[in-house]
Amino acid sequence: MFQYSGIELNNLGNFKDCNKLDYARYVVIVLAQIVVQVYCGPKVCTASDYQSLMAIEPQMQLRSSFDTTKKLTELNLQSENLDLESSGPLVLFPKEYQDDHYKDYDDSAKVMIAFMSIISFLVVVASIAEFFLPKRLKDIVIMKALLCFSLPSNLKKLLTTRSQERLGQKDTLEILNAVRVLSIAWVIFGHVCIFAFEIPIIINIGSAFASIKEPEYILAYGGYYAVDTFFWLSGLLMAYLFIIEIEKKPQNYLFTALLAYVHRFLRITPVYMFCLLFFWRMQKYLGNGPAYILIDEHFNADCSDYWYTNLIYLNNFIPDWKSSGCLGVSWYLANDMQFFILSPIVLILYIKVHKLIGWLAVLSACICGIVSGGAMAHHFDLNVSTFAPSNGSNQFNYYYVKPYCRIPPYALGLACGMILYSYRKYQEKGTIYDPIAYFIAKTLKNIFVRCGMFFFGLALINVLIFIQYDTYHHPGDDNSYHHWSKDANYAFYALERFGYGLGISCIFLPLLLGYFKPLADFLSYSAWSFIARLNFVIYLIHLSVMQIIWKSQKTVWVFDMYGNVSQTISFFVFVSICALPIVLAIEMPAANLEKLIFARGTPKKSPLNEDFVINETLMSRINKDLKFRN
Repeated sequence: MFQYSGIELNNLGNFKDCNKLDYARYVVIVLAQIVVQVYCGPKVCTASDYQSLMAIEPQMQLRSSFDTTKKLTELNLQSENLDLESSGPLVLFPKEYQDDHYKDYDDSAKVMIAFMSIISFLVVVASIAEFFLPKRLKDIVIMKALLCFSLPSNLKKLLTTRSQERLGQKDTLEILNAVRVLSIAWVIFGHVCIFAFEIPIIINIGSAFASIKEPEYILAYGGYYAVDTFFWLSGLLMAYLFIIEIEKKPQNYLFTALLAYVHRFLRITPVYMFCLLFFWRMQKYLGNGPAYILIDEHFNADCSDYWYTNLIYLNNFIPDWKSSGCLGVSWYLANDMQFFILSPIVLILYIKVHKLIGWLAVLSACICGIVSGGAMAHHFDLNVSTFAPSNGSNQFNYYYVKPYCRIPPYALGLACGMILYSYRKYQEKGTIYDPIAYFIAKTLKNIFVRCGMFFFGLALINVLIFIQYDTYHHPGDDNSYHHWSKDANYAFYALERFGYGLGISCIFLPLLLGYFKPLADFLSYSAWSFIARLNFVIYLIHLSVMQIIWKSQKTVWVFDMYGNVSQTISFFVFVSICALPIVLAIEMPAANLEKLIFARGTPKKSPLNEDFVINETLMSRINKDLKFRN
């Protein structure tokens, strides 16, 4: 029995073999969110017995855990849902806990299973119909709706590469496929390193905090900028594609804008809501292990009260001007939708009234981001380090998820979209659409200017990332991270989003205009496109999948760079596999249905690949442009 215990702090022992013993049971003593002591103890021992044991044996090895718990509390990593400081360590018996809480599906889980069964049935029936129905029956409206769920048809679209489409000259926008894939990989790597101090059980908990200050972890805390890349992509595509559509039908610009809003909501929301509801109602049933306890308390705890805020894309403000924790990564979608709502207004004024309005809007948005970032940092005394105790939850709630702080990369993306459209307009028609945009594009014809711009962008991004090493490397004896002055911290918060957006613009604008062809060819390689098409769902589900795997661990994890990289690769592959059925059964059918609804009554156009083709018309593209962002 004793050999199945975790002899040292955070050693998980042998969960499976301990529970096989008739006279023993596995017990977890939770000292902090990721600090536990595990025993395989006599079955007759109760939770109060273990509480008493800890109270009367302060000098035993368990004593060392209290120092770690205190350190976690100082670093703001202790769970808000576990008030261990006042109530003492929490004693749980995982097998009994899981039998009591997760053995039987509740009603909402049964509804979710029924819904997935219906979707699966539609996919099977549609796939059979695709092969055996005659063409005349396939043209019936109800059959067209059913065939939206056809697995062979959707799989063919998903696997079609740009080289197979052969829709003319290769578009430089295809470089965005690689940007999206590399960015989501960066997001996952950052989450592996940062959430290691909140979710999994780490055997080297004492040294893990010290290791985060080493140089190899610079890219981990630089991963926060990957989402800014998505914002930049979003702004770029919004401006470029929306201008194309408005210029095609200049008299119908109000209807075009209204239709863009409707399309956007219908295109994103179904798969978004599916992922939210699935993990909210099913996550607790999907894992098993010694640490698979308190799942509802740790993950998606806000969904019961605030799920509707995700549906209306205000979850980054509700409740109390903070942020809902329902599907943790969804704050990005709220910001992106809020930016999208404002964009058509700005772009219509840019197109219809005066080109200067667009540039003033970009400038104003950047100034807003700079001022807001600095003001939030000053008001809440924010520190650059993620682990600084002074940040508390304020850094996330009042700075990280707020659109007025995050808007500069999106605004600079809009500017790049305006430049790209003006450049291509001049190439096609020989007319100057926007003098400012044309001037910038013309300036980049000079090899020294574009090379200087490219390397300036690289240098700027690297400065933003590597300069943070200074504060992480000097946490101080009390882990307060006061190596930087307060003014330096505030200035960094003010300028970092604008600086990163400017750096990304300087790097990718020359590529979008057709320069640096070898690099553009590499980024446009067709192999990127498949994963890029899964990108949105990968983003939606990756953190929830990581939570399930981490909480299901049977053995402990050693926190080091090798393990972090290995887990990043494993998570990336596994999450991509998990995303595939969601894309094929939920996202693509919803997109097909939306397209079918809005295609009725309109003249039939020449067939194009209906998903992910760069040269499509805007109304197909503007609804899927999130795929370029996430």
